Amino acid sequence: LRGSIGNVYAWRMRISPAGSELRKRYAREAEYAYRQSFAFGPISPEAVIRYTALLGELGRYRDAVEVALTFQKLDPLFPQTNQMISQALEAEIATHAAAHKMDKALEAAKLLYQLVPIPRYTNLVKSLEDALKAKQIYLNRFQRDPANVEHFNTAVDVTVQSHQLAALRPLIDLFQAKMTRNERNLAALARAYNYLGDYANKEKVYEEMTTLIPNDPVPWYDLAKARMRLKKTNAAASSLLQSLTLYSKAGTNNQYDIPAFTRTNAIMAPLRERPEIQKLLNPKED
Repeated sequence: LRGSIGNVYAWRMRISPAGSELRKRYAREAEYAYRQSFAFGPISPEAVIRYTALLGELGRYRDAVEVALTFQKLDPLFPQTNQMISQALEAEIATHAAAHKMDKALEAAKLLYQLVPIPRYTNLVKSLEDALKAKQIYLNRFQRDPANVEHFNTAVDVTVQSHQLAALRPLIDLFQAKMTRNERNLAALARAYNYLGDYANKEKVYEEMTTLIPNDPVPWYDLAKARMRLKKTNAAASSLLQSLTLYSKAGTNNQYDIPAFTRTNAIMAPLRERPEIQKLLNPKED
């Protein structure tokens, strides 16, 4: 009976809008009903299969494994127990891998191989170990040559992909201390600050870049964007005006369409209405 009630709640959960309070409430009721069903009949294959499936669907992969292991102690000959364990842990590994949390994916893979020791999971553990080693190789390469902008960009990428933004600041500090102050290196520095949402330091980088290459409209435009993020509207307007002025000069090699970017970038909307900006966005034809 409790299993049937759980089925109804699980069905209602699945047809409810994702993330809604209604879906969460049905999930709680379904889990409670399946848990009671398992408690009342712990040797029932149907009860354990439904319960572990729901737990996996809710992202509670380790709870699903514990339920399956408990059932295995009661009925060690049931052929589908390993399949339930594999489904739960494979889903956990996939979730961590999608989030680039390879260390957690590896930990789950090692547990999976421990519980279900088959060759396929040996290969899975090895592939995840290789992925982690590759990341460390990139980080070590940067540590050995911290002034190398290519090594810095790669180290930034693997750190961001691992969702370890706290580890990004030391990389930035080391690169900034060792790097040559040129356009390419400053652009890499600004890119790294962007991942942190550090627009104050990003502004400083673009200020330096506009001093280094004052006749290039692109750094002035990037400086305007950074200043808009910092709500420095008047300073941003001045930077944007300089960018558009440089862009409009005859003979300028313009790789980027600054007026088009200004017209379409939402953050620039407050600046587009200013008469001096309008004049450059919509020049009068002679």
